[in-house]
Amino acid sequence: MQNQRDSHKDIKDLFSDPRIPRQIDVTKAVMEKIQSQKERFFVKYKVSLLVAIGILASVTSAYAAVEYLQLKNEQGEVIYQEKDATQAPNTTIQAPDLAMLALMQRESEIEEQMEPGTAAAVYVKENNPKKSVRTIAKPFEFAKLEDLQNKIGTQFAIPAALPDGFAFTSSSVEYEVKRDYDKEELYKLAEATDQDYVQKPQEWSDQLSHIVVNYAAGEDTIRVAITNIEGVQDNTVYYVNQDERKTEKVVVDQKEAIYSEQPMRESTYKSIVWVTEDTGKKLEYRISTNSSKWNADAAKIWMKAFLTAK
Repeated sequence: MQNQRDSHKDIKDLFSDPRIPRQIDVTKAVMEKIQSQKERFFVKYKVSLLVAIGILASVTSAYAAVEYLQLKNEQGEVIYQEKDATQAPNTTIQAPDLAMLALMQRESEIEEQMEPGTAAAVYVKENNPKKSVRTIAKPFEFAKLEDLQNKIGTQFAIPAALPDGFAFTSSSVEYEVKRDYDKEELYKLAEATDQDYVQKPQEWSDQLSHIVVNYAAGEDTIRVAITNIEGVQDNTVYYVNQDERKTEKVVVDQKEAIYSEQPMRESTYKSIVWVTEDTGKKLEYRISTNSSKWNADAAKIWMKAFLTAK
């Protein structure tokens, strides 16, 4: 998503490899595994976890498409909507083959080795027949709220503590990458080395991409994601088995939001999402957790805390 014009661009590009078949059955077990182990992967590609699950969803389900929810701004424009995966444009795709998974795993390992707050154009030689070059970014990481606030400035006020004993634990910030590189140059570098990959450092732009803030109370955790969706077209999330989700539209301080509960194998994934435009940018807020302390009323309290934070 080089200019963030399409919220699904990078994830679609990622799975454009011709080795990938055109159909998949995403079970709840797979969804849970993705949620628990691979969430950072989807954040890296600027799409929410469940957006990605929706893109990978089967279109062969027998149930009928259910009514979907929308959020609109004061001008009546749709700024966020949720649909069943059966309504997704184009056909969906099947899980990557072993080579593609190996490539993805290697890229993930390279990211883990990078210093926080760095980015690079990376070309991995093996399992990469299309010779794709990925821009891999390691977000800035903060263990103190004051350091986070110093980084993002006064445009975003992040509460230090929230109801039920939840306190700030960590955060990360990512900006758009300038992506100034020549693929051919990377290919030549790769030929001249025995290493399995080569990279070229990239610079950050001043365009905010994503903020993640984590809170904890004992063993319970809650994640807040703030994503810059300025210029994103058709801001739509496609869910597998939308009819199994419990969703409702709620209003907090005259701001509409969607609260949802998604049953999983051993817990319930809960979230509330809304979009703001009052800072000069279009920002999507998503608070998510599987904490038993959370419900729609708690979600509205948390939303109010972010709407009124100063």
